[in-house]
Amino acid sequence: MTKLKSEYLKIKLSNGIKCILYPRTEIHSFSISSKINVGSLDEDSEVNGISHLMEHLAFDGTKAFTDWQSLNFFLNDISGSSNAYTADDQTKYYGTFPQQYLEEGIKYISEVTLNPLYNVKDIKKEVDIILDEKTRYDDSVDYQMQTNIVKSRYINQDTAFSRDVIGSVENLKKFTKKDIAQHHKKYYIPENIEIFMVGNFDLTKTTLLLEQYFGNFKSKQKLPEREYLKSFPEYSEFTIKAKQKLDINQYYLVLNFPSPEFIFTKFEERYLLSFLSSITASQQHQSSILWRRLREELGIVYDVSAWSFSMMSRSLFAIDTNFNPEYLETVLREIYNGINIIKAGKEGEDIFERRKKRLIDTELIRYDNPSNILDWIISQEEEMAYHGRSLLITEYIDLVKSYKFKDVIKLANKVYDWNKVNIVLVTKDNSAKVEKNINKLWAKIISEK
Repeated sequence: MTKLKSEYLKIKLSNGIKCILYPRTEIHSFSISSKINVGSLDEDSEVNGISHLMEHLAFDGTKAFTDWQSLNFFLNDISGSSNAYTADDQTKYYGTFPQQYLEEGIKYISEVTLNPLYNVKDIKKEVDIILDEKTRYDDSVDYQMQTNIVKSRYINQDTAFSRDVIGSVENLKKFTKKDIAQHHKKYYIPENIEIFMVGNFDLTKTTLLLEQYFGNFKSKQKLPEREYLKSFPEYSEFTIKAKQKLDINQYYLVLNFPSPEFIFTKFEERYLLSFLSSITASQQHQSSILWRRLREELGIVYDVSAWSFSMMSRSLFAIDTNFNPEYLETVLREIYNGINIIKAGKEGEDIFERRKKRLIDTELIRYDNPSNILDWIISQEEEMAYHGRSLLITEYIDLVKSYKFKDVIKLANKVYDWNKVNIVLVTKDNSAKVEKNINKLWAKIISEK
């Protein structure tokens, strides 16, 4: 098990699709994922949202299953589970099936990936569903926070990095079958598709089946260039941004900072961010600096967390919490002081050691689940593609063992740059007044000794 990397096989089908296969004969299922390297970062303003719409349409009918019902009947007849998602840099269709339905599972994923029909009536239906989804998101505080973060994080907001995966209302209403077919033709080409499989299957039989269902797919299209890998917006400096939402009572606050990016930073440094999260604010580690102070000692927040988010060549590290408006100054002060305590290395070493031990103790347990193995393989193939190396599980555990508390403190001083912090708030109060108040409070807090 710990040899993971050397136990999976890489092959290329006759048309160039890369397949990564990892047999696990001790289990009774297999998981398969088709990954297409296209997402919102590949879209310009005119087609923003089209990749996500295509993902929805894939389950409305294919060449072999001409409507959503027959496709769903087939999935249930083979006792499978399947779904898909669209992200900033990829679209993925995936499923898990009992081992005896190897051919059927491969056929199913190949159909939704390669052979969607994009019927006009289905386009209208899915656009209406996505518009409803967008309305639901717009009603969500989390979504308002997310969009506010993105709008304030970059100097130039008119790039793919500031656009939403779901797209604009205007775009969604104008997309035609021709638009969608052209997008599929451009990006769903063999050189841009990867198949990952983990579970109980015979390698020879599986290779033949993948060739049968994926290998006969041809395209004369050239591999599209990913412009966002070459040009990306500059991070903004210190910014305060509030957004009004009238149906809430609490303040929802996020402080975020530029963070080590996937493309420009090796795994060893990026993974240290998980330790920084645990030390800063974590429900699992309730002695973390901000959880302990804001939740346990002061009792003024229900939750506070620290997390990282990456969009390949742009990334951020954030701290978020919510509280009653009268606690605004206290929360800002505690976050400022807490982060400075971390940067000075005065607290957090006990949390660092506990997280380190937990990772070492439990890492191998994760790979009892074939879906987790599949995710690990995908992540390590991405490391290989962009950084020229990947890790065995044993190498990963050795890496964790090698980390020192001083490594996290060094990273904290790199990430927690007060000159580049964005303070974002969602509130029912007037946004201009709230921004002015935060500016005044922040100047007061940072001037204190």
